[in-house]
Amino acid sequence: MRSARFRPQSLARHGQVVAVVILFGLAAVLEPDFLTRFNLSSIAFQYSVIGLIALGQFPVILTAGIDLSQGSVIGITAVVTAMAAQVMGYQLGIVAALLAGTASGVITGLLVAYTRIPAFVVTLGMMSIGRGLALTISSGRPIPLLNLSFMHLAHLRLLGVPASFAFFLLCAALLALFLTQWPLGRAIYAVGGHEENARLTGLDVPRIKICVYGFSGLMAGFAGVLLTAKIGTGHPLSGTGYELVSISAVIIGGASLFGGIGRTSGIVAGVLLLGILDSVLNLSGVSPYVQGTVKGSIVLIALAFSQYSVSRSARR
Repeated sequence: MRSARFRPQSLARHGQVVAVVILFGLAAVLEPDFLTRFNLSSIAFQYSVIGLIALGQFPVILTAGIDLSQGSVIGITAVVTAMAAQVMGYQLGIVAALLAGTASGVITGLLVAYTRIPAFVVTLGMMSIGRGLALTISSGRPIPLLNLSFMHLAHLRLLGVPASFAFFLLCAALLALFLTQWPLGRAIYAVGGHEENARLTGLDVPRIKICVYGFSGLMAGFAGVLLTAKIGTGHPLSGTGYELVSISAVIIGGASLFGGIGRTSGIVAGVLLLGILDSVLNLSGVSPYVQGTVKGSIVLIALAFSQYSVSRSARR
């Protein structure tokens, strides 16, 4: 019978999960208020919203793209949710928001797939367009929700866990199955690994890009609905800056900005790492300015490690 041996490769592969466990343990020991129900619930809700758009960002980054428009799409869907809920009821309001988010993502995907404009530039333009549309259709004012049942959605719990967090984990599990088991999921990795080779093997690269950006828009739509239910208004500035946090979570989760590398479990771990870190810094009374420096440094370290891993793999 062989004895189990320590494998550095296994530790590296699951490094993000190990980091979550270590950081959680340190936070529980060093910060007495960390394990309170209020604090854990706050982390679970806020970072379930971040987690949803990180899951949307992940397939985009797998294709060596990037989506900077997610925050603006959240703003659009927040306004659409509130306005449609006033006229058609909150159920149809949610449907309208998800359709709006998906449509925005598909438009972005079409531009990325069928023009020579880099994804960074396309989504940067869509970010401005989306925020401008949200401000225009709302006249720059928050749209109040008039349905208490809708607002209760943000406070639902399953076995003591915020329902929004359980929904995030469910979406993560479904995405992991899709990327590893479905032909389209494996094709996404192929496009990110080498787009020209993927094209030569017969893969419909434009369709794949449209799908991943459409999915990113759909996830931003879900995030917009959750934020609207939480704050009780459809605010046109909802989601401002969230796209940068989602990109950070994906990078910290081990995905490569060069495409073709990453695991869904790593993305979940990246989201949790950011959530725990944010909570610890706030509970410790660290200045928001210093917090930005700390988070930015962590993202740069993760990006440098990703670059090193890609270069090392290329040399083998």
